[in-house]
Amino acid sequence: MSEEVPAAVEVEGREWAIARAWPAEVGAETPIEARRDREARGGYWSAAGGARLLPAGADPRLPALAAVARAGRVISHRPGKRAVVRLDDGGAFAKVVRPGRAGGVAQAHASAELFAGAMRVPRIVPHGFAARDVVCFSPLGGTTFAELGASGGVAQWAAAWRGWERAWSTAVGSADASGLPAHSTEDEAGVLLEWAGRADALVGRSDRMRSAAGAVADELAAVAGAPGALAHRDLHDKQLLWSPEGGVGLIDLDTCARADPALDLGNLAAHIGLAVRLGTWAPDRARVALASVEAAAAALDVSQRRLSAWRLAARFRIDCVHLLRPGSRRAAHDDLERLVRLAERESGRVGMPARERRALA
Repeated sequence: MSEEVPAAVEVEGREWAIARAWPAEVGAETPIEARRDREARGGYWSAAGGARLLPAGADPRLPALAAVARAGRVISHRPGKRAVVRLDDGGAFAKVVRPGRAGGVAQAHASAELFAGAMRVPRIVPHGFAARDVVCFSPLGGTTFAELGASGGVAQWAAAWRGWERAWSTAVGSADASGLPAHSTEDEAGVLLEWAGRADALVGRSDRMRSAAGAVADELAAVAGAPGALAHRDLHDKQLLWSPEGGVGLIDLDTCARADPALDLGNLAAHIGLAVRLGTWAPDRARVALASVEAAAAALDVSQRRLSAWRLAARFRIDCVHLLRPGSRRAAHDDLERLVRLAERESGRVGMPARERRALA
């Protein structure tokens, strides 16, 4: 593999864990998010210069962040792109974006009303910050499914997934998504190829990643349905919250679109598999979650082959993303290598045999 972002860095005499990293622009430093205790700081890393953290609550490309950070605690920060601050007054979440982009975030979030009949979603709430740069959302309350999978009780875990299955099937099965932008299989193929190119650069394997991404996209194109259903487009266990009193909550709705209903189901299933590979969820927890995903698929008339194809596409993309993250890099690299070998083995065949689809999924 190429030069890697380290798992931890020392800056100003303090050690920081590198929680996340994102693709660098050509010739630029790699954007990172560093964490220490409850503090999150954005910054940049390069092999030549090491880590450079931005001052707390500051980002020259997010000029509104300074004022918002003084009113709460930064809980995530992708430098140059966005930051989220939990406000001290009432616990609302403020999303800080590049100047002038808050209106687009708010407009995209309006699509959340299509989910609101079946599950809890955040409301946009008023605030006193720069309106063009900041959107504030009400807190939902509850525990993320990611946390429940790691430490929640067995009965609560089962109840959460039963609640999700009913809520998701109801929302997606009944919503009129015709007014939302479409995300097609061609769009997904473009995303896969983009991430494959980034993975190629990281692992130094010529065009193997792009070839594998093409094979995954071909399988998807062969079986995927029309982009006609309400879709979150980034559904995973950290976007879902559970409250025994309030039920299922859904956050981060900026990417809502109209898509094959198997897209979100496959993405969620792929994240469930990732949690097992990383050791954060026990296999028996994953089996409960996957059973609910499959039940929701049946309720939405999604075939097993369609679900497997979207799950495979998501798994490939997620592995490429996690190549950049120190804590999950090795697991992602090993799994991606396995997917590439299996795709190469199937190269030239018309359709992917069921046995190999099951192995890949």
